[in-house]
Amino acid sequence: MKFISLCLLEPSYDDGNKNQDETDVDCGGSNCTEKCAINKNCSTNADCKNNNCHQSVKQCQGYLVISFLDSLYREYVSFRTILQ
Repeated sequence: MKFISLCLLEPSYDDGNKNQDETDVDCGGSNCTEKCAINKNCSTNADCKNNNCHQSVKQCQGYLVISFLDSLYREYVSFRTILQ
Protein backbone atom coordinates (compact mmCIF):
# COMPACT_ATOMS: atom_id res chain seq x y z
CA MET A 1 0.00 0.00 0.00
CA LYS A 2 1.35 3.44 -0.99
CA PHE A 3 0.64 6.59 0.93
CA ILE A 4 0.53 9.96 -0.72
CA SER A 5 1.41 12.92 1.42
CA LEU A 6 -0.37 16.18 0.63
CA CYS A 7 0.83 19.48 1.90
CA LEU A 8 -1.74 22.25 1.89
CA LEU A 9 -0.22 25.70 1.83
CA GLU A 10 -1.88 28.88 2.95
CA PRO A 11 -2.90 31.10 0.02
CA SER A 12 -0.41 33.91 -0.54
CA TYR A 13 0.29 36.64 -3.06
CA ASP A 14 3.21 34.74 -4.61
CA ASP A 15 1.95 31.16 -4.79
CA GLY A 16 1.33 30.91 -8.54
CA ASN A 17 -2.46 30.93 -8.10
CA LYS A 18 -5.15 33.54 -8.51
CA ASN A 19 -6.60 33.66 -5.03
CA GLN A 20 -7.56 36.00 -2.22
CA ASP A 21 -8.57 39.28 -3.90
CA GLU A 22 -5.97 39.15 -6.72
CA THR A 23 -7.26 40.27 -10.13
CA ASP A 24 -4.81 37.91 -11.90
CA VAL A 25 -2.24 35.34 -10.79
CA ASP A 26 -0.14 36.89 -8.00
CA CYS A 27 -0.96 40.48 -8.91
CA GLY A 28 -3.55 43.21 -8.50
CA GLY A 29 -6.21 43.56 -5.89
CA SER A 30 -6.33 45.70 -2.81
CA ASN A 31 -3.90 43.67 -0.68
CA CYS A 32 -1.32 42.39 -3.19
CA THR A 33 1.70 44.67 -3.55
CA GLU A 34 2.62 43.30 -7.00
CA LYS A 35 0.97 45.23 -9.85
CA CYS A 36 -0.14 43.40 -13.01
CA ALA A 37 1.72 43.53 -16.33
CA ILE A 38 0.15 44.36 -19.71
CA ASN A 39 -2.55 41.85 -20.80
CA LYS A 40 -3.20 40.65 -17.23
CA ASN A 41 -6.67 40.99 -15.72
CA CYS A 42 -7.50 44.07 -13.66
CA SER A 43 -10.39 45.82 -11.93
CA THR A 44 -9.00 49.32 -11.57
CA ASN A 45 -6.04 51.34 -12.85
CA ALA A 46 -4.30 50.71 -9.51
CA ASP A 47 -4.03 46.98 -10.38
CA CYS A 48 -1.72 47.68 -13.36
CA LYS A 49 2.00 48.52 -13.36
CA ASN A 50 1.33 51.34 -15.81
CA ASN A 51 -1.98 52.40 -14.18
CA ASN A 52 -3.94 51.70 -17.38
CA CYS A 53 -6.77 49.19 -16.85
CA HIS A 54 -9.09 49.10 -19.87
CA GLN A 55 -12.47 49.41 -18.21
CA SER A 56 -14.53 47.40 -20.71
CA VAL A 57 -12.18 44.42 -21.27
CA LYS A 58 -10.69 44.54 -17.75
CA GLN A 59 -7.09 44.02 -18.87
CA CYS A 60 -3.98 46.10 -18.31
CA GLN A 61 -3.33 47.89 -21.60
CA GLY A 62 -0.29 49.59 -23.07
CA TYR A 63 -0.23 53.10 -24.48
CA LEU A 64 0.13 52.13 -28.15
CA VAL A 65 -1.69 55.14 -29.56
CA ILE A 66 0.44 57.57 -27.61
CA SER A 67 3.63 55.76 -28.63
CA PHE A 68 2.55 55.78 -32.27
CA LEU A 69 1.69 59.48 -32.21
CA ASP A 70 4.94 60.29 -30.41
CA SER A 71 7.02 58.45 -33.02
CA LEU A 72 5.03 60.07 -35.83
CA TYR A 73 5.68 63.52 -34.33
CA ARG A 74 9.41 62.78 -33.98
CA GLU A 75 9.58 61.76 -37.65
CA TYR A 76 7.75 64.96 -38.62
CA VAL A 77 10.16 67.12 -36.61
CA SER A 78 13.14 65.25 -38.06
CA PHE A 79 11.82 65.63 -41.62
CA ARG A 80 11.05 69.32 -41.09
CA THR A 81 14.61 69.88 -39.80
CA ILE A 82 16.05 68.27 -42.94
CA LEU A 83 14.01 70.58 -45.16
CA GLN A 84 15.24 73.74 -43.45
